Amino acid sequence: MTNPFNFLNKILFFILVFSSPFVAKSQAQKQDTTIQLDTFRTLQWLADSLAKSIPQKKADGLMHLYPSLGLFIKYSKKVAPELATPSVIGRYGFYRTQLLKKHQKMHKELKKMGYSFNKIEINEIKTDTGLAARNIAYCIIEINYIRNNKHFAISIDGINIENQWFLIDGFKIESLDKKD
Repeated sequence: MTNPFNFLNKILFFILVFSSPFVAKSQAQKQDTTIQLDTFRTLQWLADSLAKSIPQKKADGLMHLYPSLGLFIKYSKKVAPELATPSVIGRYGFYRTQLLKKHQKMHKELKKMGYSFNKIEINEIKTDTGLAARNIAYCIIEINYIRNNKHFAISIDGINIENQWFLIDGFKIESLDKKD
């Protein structure tokens, strides 16, 4: 005897998979598709804004560091013209959701490791830039924190779009405490 819930789950899965391009397109129409052109979005501004936003439990402060949908679409067409717009819109939503999940996961991991953002101090902010395939300028921002002689670093990846720096991925945690 087959489980009716298992069958329903399969049907729902196929409906979600095959309707996702249409859902992404309708969600994109509701979202703001303006193209950001902010001259203040330097690498140093991104690093400083990121350092202030990371300790917050809610990721609202991080979302203004992520590119807008309009800019993401324009940049994707320039870098990868073979991608269809619905596919780009779907990727945008996926990457943005993943970023939010990684931020939440980072907070949980830090708590397990015994680190806290209460009364924390920024010890150092390091930035490194490079050029990837298709002339994509990227950066790695490492923010070193200290509290009660506990040191840890959080690394985040950024990307340069239209001479503006944006957060794109990351939240890798590294303990900087010396191990004997």
